[in-house]
Amino acid sequence: MAFWERVKEDLKKAAKESWEVAKGGAKIAAAKSKEVAQVEKLRLKAVTTRKKAEKLFYELGGAVYELAKPPYGNPLQNAKVTKIIEEIRKLEDEIGKVEAEIKKTKEEYKEKKKAII
Repeated sequence: MAFWERVKEDLKKAAKESWEVAKGGAKIAAAKSKEVAQVEKLRLKAVTTRKKAEKLFYELGGAVYELAKPPYGNPLQNAKVTKIIEEIRKLEDEIGKVEAEIKKTKEEYKEKKKAII
């Protein structure tokens, strides 16, 4: 009878450990899906911001081209050109912040995964 009791206990223990592993896997999957959703949302924001910057670069090129006609002027002294450059720099900063947030989100997920395991 002692052998049978030991087998039963071992089976219970194995079942309990398997259940804990399954729960941990589910927690990891849930955390990963949340991470992917957050990262993709941030990537979309970065792409949208880059598209805005691209439009501004086209606008900047047109403004500089217009100044390339007599009487020639210094493009950096033109209010329209400097305004566009300032807007591009703001978008550049925004993209940098979004990329930093993506990196932070991925690092947080790695930490959560370590805590779960």
